[in-house]
Amino acid sequence: MLETLLQSQLIVMLILFLCAFSRPIVLRPVAKMRRAGDAAYFIGLWMCIGALVMMPLYWEETVYASTLSPVIWLVSFFKGFTLWSTIVIMQKIRTHSSSSAEFRGMMTIAVLACMNMFLGEALSGLQWMSVGLLFMLGLFFTVKGHLSELPREYKLLFFLLIFISALPGVTDQIVLSEAHWYVHFALSGLGIFLTSLFIGRSRMPILERLSDKSAMIAGITWLISEAIILSLLVTYIPVTLAVMAMTMSVPLTMLISSVF
Repeated sequence: MLETLLQSQLIVMLILFLCAFSRPIVLRPVAKMRRAGDAAYFIGLWMCIGALVMMPLYWEETVYASTLSPVIWLVSFFKGFTLWSTIVIMQKIRTHSSSSAEFRGMMTIAVLACMNMFLGEALSGLQWMSVGLLFMLGLFFTVKGHLSELPREYKLLFFLLIFISALPGVTDQIVLSEAHWYVHFALSGLGIFLTSLFIGRSRMPILERLSDKSAMIAGITWLISEAIILSLLVTYIPVTLAVMAMTMSVPLTMLISSVF
């Protein structure tokens, strides 16, 4: 029984690894060509489109969500704001260093683990050890890696990103125990879109957001990977362990960044 559970967790972690790896690959070209806010805008737009397409499949779950506490709705919507902030900051850093944008996950995982511990998430001693080792690796990168060569502005953005990018995982821990993953997906996508609309104020025309090839690829990649990630978090794996699996894609991202 334990062996089967471990095998299923490893498969889930591999899927999450691939989801996390796909995002920087499609967002890097966008970071070089577009404003940071544009990326968040069309990601939110395509997530809303994806939520509308999937709604007939999850209509009962959507109706049930109307009976939930408004706090759950607000927390899920708040995830959209934190994702918007994370995407914008990462895109700004990614214009100078893809590795720095991704490597923040090594330190974020420790912040997330501590936050979710107070929300009832239980990690084993080995898992806590893995979190600690990843944190030390991230700390080493801040001293010796590409981040040390960036201007002070980007170093400050990096440390801000460490905290902000932990918040979506905290909202997952709160919402997914009460609501269906689709509801969380739809509300967080709406949160990204509305935040981009009223705060980001992207200059990108609406038709271009829907037809631009790079925007379309990045938006669809994000919505598919987000749907897969949230659906797997429901029953298969703790939130912190899932984020740890996605963080492990960083070395491969760094290797590709250094080559290309």
